[in-house]
Amino acid sequence: MWLDWIILIVGMLLLIKGADFFVDGASKIAKAMHVPSLIIGLTLVSMGTSAPELSVSLQASLAKSNDLSFGNVVESNIFNTFLILGCASIFVPLVISDEMKKYDIPIMVLLYGLMLLFGFVITPYKLDLIESIIFILLFVSYIALLIVRAKKAKLDVQEETKEGISVKNVILSVLIAVAGIFAIIENYYITIGVMVVFVVILLLKFKKTVNESLNKLNILFSIIFVGAGLVAIIGGGTFVVNSASNIATSLGMSEALVGLTIVAVGTSLPELVTSVVASIKKENDIAIGNVIGSNIFNIIFILGVSSSISNLTIKEKISFGISESLADLLVLLLSGILVFIISRLGKDIKKWQGVIFIVLYIAYIAYIVLREFA
Repeated sequence: MWLDWIILIVGMLLLIKGADFFVDGASKIAKAMHVPSLIIGLTLVSMGTSAPELSVSLQASLAKSNDLSFGNVVESNIFNTFLILGCASIFVPLVISDEMKKYDIPIMVLLYGLMLLFGFVITPYKLDLIESIIFILLFVSYIALLIVRAKKAKLDVQEETKEGISVKNVILSVLIAVAGIFAIIENYYITIGVMVVFVVILLLKFKKTVNESLNKLNILFSIIFVGAGLVAIIGGGTFVVNSASNIATSLGMSEALVGLTIVAVGTSLPELVTSVVASIKKENDIAIGNVIGSNIFNIIFILGVSSSISNLTIKEKISFGISESLADLLVLLLSGILVFIISRLGKDIKKWQGVIFIVLYIAYIAYIVLREFA
């Protein structure tokens, strides 16, 4: 079991440092392209961190495990809203921009209502091809809206940074990308070896920089940081889930409980670490844009594409007198409504509200465990 503990530590390091590079790169891209960080958070960051959900849902659709696709999106969005926003707002209150109040949060809540309408009223317990086309058209429309907003909100050219990029960071980004790739394919020993080298270089002190006064060079290095960070986050998530599952099983947890907790949370680890790290770095728009953008992307793109491959069936199992899928969707709708209300009553998600979100998520997990073993 000692190897699992080492893998867990390496996985956490990959997640945290990967998120560090990912957020820094995304922030630099926003400045280099003169667009608001919120737009980058809603697009590049949210779509990148949703890669695990996309992979799980597409594999489930291709394998005809269609109810898994729907459940994966619903539970992931609940996790994003309650736990990620909750954790991120504990470090610093998350300011909700006027743009997000006007567009993104209402769109998210309306999409939750549309899921309820499609999945339980119009075509009960399934999503068909027509509904998938509607979702995909909504995705295209939302991207068009973001492009229009980006053009209207171009940042002042004077905000362009003339700082140099550290050679050390370039080397570290390459190393963490290599480690992430080997982590994804689950080659434990090479990953651990590369991360040992990573830590050694991380502890060294040298300040040589690469001149990034040219904007194109700035964007190139930023893209490298984003790509390396994302690979490291996904690889780190794989390491954490696998090792934590093995440790939990060896300590006596049942496979069912491991699946409901550790594995379920695993697909949302990229969003969690990215938003928390962004919050700590005071990249507020990236932190909250990642969550809201991911929630929207999960529905209109992931569900849209998954249900276009084959009709998605929605689990009809009844627990405590209500359909489990309907109960989950109602919790999701509640999470969206709470965010909407908070955005209307104030300008940010405060620490005490974040604590309430975390408590609500713990209560939801307790409910899932109870119904699974009832």
